[in-house]
Amino acid sequence: MFSKKNKMKKSLAILLAFIMVFTAVGVQMPVTVEAATQVAFSCTNKTVAIGGTYTLTVQGVTDKKATYAWSSADMDVAKVSKSGVVTGVSAGSTTVKCKITMSDKSTKTLSCKVTVKEQIVATSVKISNAKLGTMNAHTIKVGDSYDFNRTLSPSNSNDKTYWYVLNEDYAEVDSSGVVTAKKEGMTILVAKSGIDRIEAESLTNTVIDYVILNLVAPSSAKPTVKPTATPKPLSDMEKISKADVGDYVTFGAYEQDNNIDNGAEAIEWQVLDKKNGKVLLLSKYALDVKSYHEKNVYVTWETCTLRSWLNEEFYKAAFTGAEQKYIAETYLMNKNHPNYGTSGGRYTYDKVFLLSMEEVTTYFDLDSDAIAQVTEYANAKGTGNTHYSKNGHWWLRSPGVDSNTAVLVNDRGYVYSAGYSVDNRNYVVRPALWVEIEASPTGESISTPHADSVFVQEMVQEIGEASVGDYVIFGTYEQDNNMANGAEAIEWQVLDKRNGKVLLLSKYALDTKPYHGKNVDVTWETCTLRSWLNEEFYKIAFTNVEQKYIAETYVVNEDNPMCGTKGGNDTYDNIFLLSIGEAMTYRERSLLAVDTTEYVNWLVIWWLRSPGFSSSHAACVDGLGSVHYEGCDVDYVYYVVRPALWVEVE
Repeated sequence: MFSKKNKMKKSLAILLAFIMVFTAVGVQMPVTVEAATQVAFSCTNKTVAIGGTYTLTVQGVTDKKATYAWSSADMDVAKVSKSGVVTGVSAGSTTVKCKITMSDKSTKTLSCKVTVKEQIVATSVKISNAKLGTMNAHTIKVGDSYDFNRTLSPSNSNDKTYWYVLNEDYAEVDSSGVVTAKKEGMTILVAKSGIDRIEAESLTNTVIDYVILNLVAPSSAKPTVKPTATPKPLSDMEKISKADVGDYVTFGAYEQDNNIDNGAEAIEWQVLDKKNGKVLLLSKYALDVKSYHEKNVYVTWETCTLRSWLNEEFYKAAFTGAEQKYIAETYLMNKNHPNYGTSGGRYTYDKVFLLSMEEVTTYFDLDSDAIAQVTEYANAKGTGNTHYSKNGHWWLRSPGVDSNTAVLVNDRGYVYSAGYSVDNRNYVVRPALWVEIEASPTGESISTPHADSVFVQEMVQEIGEASVGDYVIFGTYEQDNNMANGAEAIEWQVLDKRNGKVLLLSKYALDTKPYHGKNVDVTWETCTLRSWLNEEFYKIAFTNVEQKYIAETYVVNEDNPMCGTKGGNDTYDNIFLLSIGEAMTYRERSLLAVDTTEYVNWLVIWWLRSPGFSSSHAACVDGLGSVHYEGCDVDYVYYVVRPALWVEVE
């Protein structure tokens, strides 16, 4: 008995010594560097505090004679030194760039979006739910887990908390404070807070708390059979509605522990965003192993087999009919690759989807935040991991360097923007979905994108932020010739930006119409196509909310520049066709040759509003993109319509 007490005192003394050393020197986490496979920044989206710093590093440059020129788009928001040290100056956003000039005079320019925020500094962090017993320690049985919570002072601090276990041989902790006991013994759980991991791990940081962990043998009693998860949609929805961004919630069920006999396990999700009565959820774990597409061919998110699997097989397997009523049909903007220009394809409506590259950089400040652990079920199917057996490379829906690759997040949380072959069968899936906090008794969506003014505002904001040549969405019109599934979103190319407005031209020919109903002399002012565009099409394609953003435009109707035919009176229009002059002006910004939709499925010759060689002819653009000044008979019924409009973005 005397010997056992002395041993216990000795153990506590050693632990207290560890605590003193830990408080004095801080936590120094090992840093490993993965060999860069392309020239890239260490991150492409970074948040710093006013007065705070972050060092951007360039990866993948092997040319020792390369030179680096750093710049910030707005020095009043953030400045950058010659060595890439970014310093926050005032609240706002800017872009920091580095132009790299190689010894052969070739150049590469990298960009990083920097957001500067006022840091509400935490003065203390407290592990708030530890249950201290014998030896003033929290006891956990080996094999069990415990979710530790923390409280920051002041409560409105925007600092982050990082968790560590002093000796990982005895226990491990994840990024949210869940500790899993691995073997008997004692160790220390530590919580440190700061605006980012660098500040939290600083030697001078005093915002720290710790708890002694007493890890004991599991009970000798026979464990009970793990019950099958029984989803309770209403109860889950109450928890989801009260959750904050960053919290974890449960919703639906899917096989995870690779024990089919005990049924599916409840799916854990991280809350990424909350707005407009909806909550964006991302699965905490990678739930399955799937290729992006079953064959190595050119594909987009719209046409890939992974999208089909998520919205059909996974959707039905993971959610009951009652739960499905709460899942919102989401309109996804599938953008082109920002660096390589690879097409993202058409925009889609989905119940379940993958995050895009832009969304990952928006919702995760640090690479480590994006790491995904793989379930036992997924791991058993073969994840092909190369670094950590518990982490997986997870797919994003964005295209990679070309259309038979897709972007992914690797097992260390780094976004690999060049992507991997779409038919790779070792990468994992992290589903995402928007959940409506309230659902109607019939299961119909309460708020559709077009009924949602906030959604339209966000869409208009996207248009305002787009560059000339980019594609955006606005309004809807029948395009796939399947009336049962409703109208499809209209894609537009940005032709011009000026005076707080953006000029859009439809990417596809949307309908087949004559320029005028009869073969008579006519102008743009008096033609039936103008009436159809500004009345029927205007009302069908745009909701009342969207119509508020469409500028009434003073349209100048020039004479035919080659034939001299009079263009008629100038007009005021909401929707119009391009003139010969505008088509020639913007031909470098727009592909004049145009595809038709399945709904149109006809010739690809589209009308201009300018007259042809006579007033009974109207100019047009042929299938090769050539402007025909002489035009065609105005009553010709087989030419197609490519509407244009100005959208007010300010």
